[in-house]
Amino acid sequence: MGSRRSRALLVCATVASVFTLLAVVRAEIDIPTGLPYAQSFDAIGTTAAATLPADFRVDKPSAVRTVGTFAAATTATTLLGGANLSGTASNGVYNFGSGTTTTGPDRAIGFLSSGTATQSGNLYAALRNTTGGPLNGLRISYDVEKYRTGSNAAGFRIQLFYSTDGNTWTSAGADFLTAFGGDAANAGFATAPGATVSLTDKTLAASIPNGGRNSVNSLFVPP
Repeated sequence: MGSRRSRALLVCATVASVFTLLAVVRAEIDIPTGLPYAQSFDAIGTTAAATLPADFRVDKPSAVRTVGTFAAATTATTLLGGANLSGTASNGVYNFGSGTTTTGPDRAIGFLSSGTATQSGNLYAALRNTTGGPLNGLRISYDVEKYRTGSNAAGFRIQLFYSTDGNTWTSAGADFLTAFGGDAANAGFATAPGATVSLTDKTLAASIPNGGRNSVNSLFVPP
């Protein structure tokens, strides 16, 4: 059981594509062609029930390697975590804080799995092309952080997916896969996060017509 999450998503429309997901969302994130769009989660606060930024959603399927739907996902976390996360902490969707407490100002959305529940966790973002012309794709960067060790021998992974309707998803491939091996025990870190993996300036190639809706899904599951 380990917890990992995407902490910040940076998107710049030039030569890549998007994780697409909406036709069901009212106000998607406009894809920029100049300076990149950047989203941290620092403004969500330090409570267990924290509301995600607009156009972001989460869910926690009880089946391994399962991607849900954007429409059915929720807009808030339910648990609070950070340093010294217990080996018996509850599974679910977390508002994590960096540093030596649970209330550090650097926030992250993440998941803690268990053998019987939250066997997958999904963080979604909805994007829309309003540039006035078609796009060939997107350049994407984000950080994945580890807030607790996990003794599942198979390890844990985060894989990026994309969709044009928020229901049917396609893997973004090996360039967008972050994997952690299994640990000896389930234990928190005195200073969190215990590890950070940065995915920087990767290209996701996909055709996005003007006005087209796309979305991002980062799936957390055992491999």
